[in-house]
Amino acid sequence: MNENLIREIMEDALRMAVETGKDCVSVNMLKKDITATEELLIEAVDRLKKEGLVRIKNHETILTKKGREKAAKILARHEIIEKYFHDILKEPMCHNVAHTLEHFVSSETTRRMRELLNLKQKGKSAVDFPPGTNILIIAVEIPDKRIFGRLIGLGLAPGSRLKIEEEVPDAIIFNIRGRKIALAKEIAKNLVAVREDAKY
Repeated sequence: MNENLIREIMEDALRMAVETGKDCVSVNMLKKDITATEELLIEAVDRLKKEGLVRIKNHETILTKKGREKAAKILARHEIIEKYFHDILKEPMCHNVAHTLEHFVSSETTRRMRELLNLKQKGKSAVDFPPGTNILIIAVEIPDKRIFGRLIGLGLAPGSRLKIEEEVPDAIIFNIRGRKIALAKEIAKNLVAVREDAKY
């Protein structure tokens, strides 16, 4: 039996229980949202019982205090990932992305996502910084996935540090780890950034 898949189902079950506000887990509930065999779903619920995360009460499988605490952490991680992909990367399917990534994203990555979300409120367009400024990219607000992918490939991803080298009539020249890249102002204005040396 796939141990990793069972663990993922267990985490999904806990998150779903607190999202619905019922603190209840059942195989029938899991069937609606999780694509897995009934055998795996039953095994996941059994493991939740064995680990003291759920208990039977009035013929229902409900979260224990330990289960609610663990579920709250899973839900918080999910919400940070979802908000990050919505606010920073403008991903329309952010809820589904969060469902997939919440099992694999480390605590450190989640912490950095939270930091970027907090900094975004203080950010401004990259075109508003004068030449010579070292900046930290907070968000890439470009709905065109082709352009978005190209910028990420160039190193202009959220969390990237770069220097504004110079400004020419229709473009900004960035220095990314010693490599100069000219970007049209029309595109560069969609990069949200903060001064790298500022205290926040």
